[in-house]
Amino acid sequence: MINRIATIWVGALLVASTVAQVSADLLLRDDFNGATSELTGWKAGTGQMWESQTAKWNAGSLVASRESGQHQTAGVGYRDEAGVKWRGNLVRLGKELRNGIVVFGVDIRHGIGVEESCAVLTSDDGVEEVGLIWSGQRLKCGGNTWAGDTDMGIAEGNVRVELILRLDGDSPGNSTAEMRYLSIDDPAIHGSVDLGRPKSPDRNGSGSFEFSRVALHVLKGGDARFGFDNVSVHDNLEEIPALKSVPVAKKRLLLDDRTIANVENASLRVGTVQKHPANPLFGEEHAWESRFDNMYPNVIYDEDEKIYKVWYFTWTYDPATTDVPRGQRKPGTYMQVRESSGKGLKEGLGYATSKDGIRWDKPLMQISKWDGQPSNLVAQPCHGAGILKDLLERDPARRYKMFLKGQGMAARFSPDGINWGLYVPLPEVDAAGDTHNNALWSPELKRYVGFTRLWRDGMRVVGRTESPDFVHWTRAVEVLSDVRDTQPYSMPVIRYAGVYLGLPAILRKKDDRAHTELAWSPDSIHWHRIEQGKPLIPNSSQPGDYDWGTVYASFPIIRDNEILIYYGGCNGQHFDWRDGFMCLATLRPDGFAGFRPIDVDSPASVTTRPVESAGDLRISADIDSGGSITVSVLDPNNNVIAHSRPITTNVSNDRVPWNGNVNIDDWIGREVRLQFIFSKATVYAFEF
Repeated sequence: MINRIATIWVGALLVASTVAQVSADLLLRDDFNGATSELTGWKAGTGQMWESQTAKWNAGSLVASRESGQHQTAGVGYRDEAGVKWRGNLVRLGKELRNGIVVFGVDIRHGIGVEESCAVLTSDDGVEEVGLIWSGQRLKCGGNTWAGDTDMGIAEGNVRVELILRLDGDSPGNSTAEMRYLSIDDPAIHGSVDLGRPKSPDRNGSGSFEFSRVALHVLKGGDARFGFDNVSVHDNLEEIPALKSVPVAKKRLLLDDRTIANVENASLRVGTVQKHPANPLFGEEHAWESRFDNMYPNVIYDEDEKIYKVWYFTWTYDPATTDVPRGQRKPGTYMQVRESSGKGLKEGLGYATSKDGIRWDKPLMQISKWDGQPSNLVAQPCHGAGILKDLLERDPARRYKMFLKGQGMAARFSPDGINWGLYVPLPEVDAAGDTHNNALWSPELKRYVGFTRLWRDGMRVVGRTESPDFVHWTRAVEVLSDVRDTQPYSMPVIRYAGVYLGLPAILRKKDDRAHTELAWSPDSIHWHRIEQGKPLIPNSSQPGDYDWGTVYASFPIIRDNEILIYYGGCNGQHFDWRDGFMCLATLRPDGFAGFRPIDVDSPASVTTRPVESAGDLRISADIDSGGSITVSVLDPNNNVIAHSRPITTNVSNDRVPWNGNVNIDDWIGREVRLQFIFSKATVYAFEF
């Protein structure tokens, strides 16, 4: 019997001699970035081997043979014939637990990107005995050894969950399990579900469990930050602390004016992109790629397959391009030639992949042939499609979702992004949709939100619609517009660090060119353009260059060390003959927009509204030669309770160094304000 609480944090591989002895209500703050372990050849008795589609936070893996897991199940997905990679941190308990009470706890911050979470307790021989699984919007506990899959029905919001196992090594059938939960957002919402006794104890006496290891698997997306208490061992129920809400560090972009209370001698500036030296990455190469036009690229990094994927728009037949040799194309007459031809346009959706994001392959397939021959098209006709890989979707056949203009607005679904199902008409959206349509999941609204085009008085405006199921949508309403000479053409949107970020392409009517700007929204409805009129991704200043004419962005891809923004560029004016290309621009981490001094010879300051502390303060900033940043922590009476040492080099989500003997734990759960004082620097974001 163990006579103490031994809670083990999961940030690193721990052996018995290094077991951390900490309070059971504290969180892991390092977000699973510790050491990992690799095991091979283990079998999973319950089949709960979950795919590693978003396990991008470490490199450890548990490799199981294909017989060890479910091959294909709704909500789980397909595993290749070669086997299953199961990524996770491994913690050695150092003791065999046959009696007593084991508590497994986890905080699941579903609202900030958690897709699925799975905890698996294994015995010495690797046989999985019980699993705690968060899948999409459902929590369940079970497996072959427990009576059923209990659907908790507490699915939504940020939840703290504990699985309590009462182990009876002498009489395994008397062992019991119970689940209890607490809504982090509203502590008044809590409950408990009795999972009962093992249904059929196995040869190990399923219920005695004889645990020697705990393996954790978390599938996550976005900027999810959450913690695991992992495992506590108790003598009796009275030792188990009550569930309570625990603060979790949140990243905040300083472009979000909900965070800012006061600004002195500073202005918000859009970030500085770097165009990749390999640009353009690819162009119009095949007979069916007559004219990329605006390309409307949709680029993702697929964590399952470890490749980049792009779906892009192309005119497969354009009479003014396909039928007119280059030597006969008179500048400025493209639209006249096209309209006078009397022939219609044909359109398709191209597909390409890349291992490194730079060198792209266009696979020739039988999916959508061109002139009877294989092509890299996956849909014809197809206009302005936005592609979403939906990691929350339970039905594998609907994993990929397409939001597009068909005969009116429409949706399509696919298991792999290549083989697409029938069109689902969406007449209730009531939008022109002749642009780059795109959609995403809003965890706050618990709805899909789509962005498309509306026309108002002959001008292009961005329209917004929403749906609970990607099939039934609301009528699109205007959310972003401008004057006649500068019209928003399209706006891909992502959710990052608690805000919605949009990349509106702005068509400048006077010079018939388009650039991409930056906008943000707290709710996907009310939008604010940052430095309106100033591009985030500018056109080249050199006529005829690959992106001199237009820039139409894909939604950004957030990587640990940079932000990738792929875009369609072209070398001519919007309504003229032009060649189209796939291009790439990058931003520094968190570098969408930041505050910079107005008077460079004087210090600037930004003071936040009260924010709840979860421990360490991290910031992202660029600091020029001779510049610096200091940070003060202020109490409700504006008294300084901590002051940092000067930061004089660029930082990307780095910890702030404090002066003196600062006890960070004293701040946890308290509301404080932060004051950034800086010169010759740009401050982008903080996490606290």
